[in-house]
Amino acid sequence: EGESFYAGADINFDTQGRRVGRKKILRNELEEYISPKPNKKFLGMRTGVWFYYIAGTPKKEKGLKSFIKNKLGKPPVFISDVTPDRTARTLNGQLYNEGYFQSQVSYETKQKKHETKVIYNVILPRPYRLDSIKYPTPRDSVYRSILKTVRETSLLKQRQRYDLERMQAEQSRIEKELENVGFYYF
Repeated sequence: EGESFYAGADINFDTQGRRVGRKKILRNELEEYISPKPNKKFLGMRTGVWFYYIAGTPKKEKGLKSFIKNKLGKPPVFISDVTPDRTARTLNGQLYNEGYFQSQVSYETKQKKHETKVIYNVILPRPYRLDSIKYPTPRDSVYRSILKTVRETSLLKQRQRYDLERMQAEQSRIEKELENVGFYYF
């Protein structure tokens, strides 16, 4: 009584008239960060929740009631179990890691009968890109050959979209490359 089932979430992008690519891929990546997942429906009915309640409270750990409740049944996911403000902050942080530094994520809820859906509205600017990549000037021929190897196998390219994971992978790659030639503390 007084509760509403969580019906899932949608993500709407507002590009403010700008052309922004990768929206479909970005939507799929962001959906991974939305939790909890709603109860599944079959023919308009949440069968897992039905099994959960029909089994009642089993008296033993084993038995038919326990099997129905724990294997076939799923506890209901209510809108009160969802934290859309925290999820919006998580989505905004993920967008920041992908190079969308000035993005903003807000949310709204829409209720129909006994179901509530959360809609995340994302203001999506164009992503930031790497303007230039600079390496230190070598002091002698040994450093020059090391820097040449590091530069040639770089994961970063000019005009590439900023991506935190790629930056961290490049940092690890450079560290390994330098450790392989004897630099352990730098």
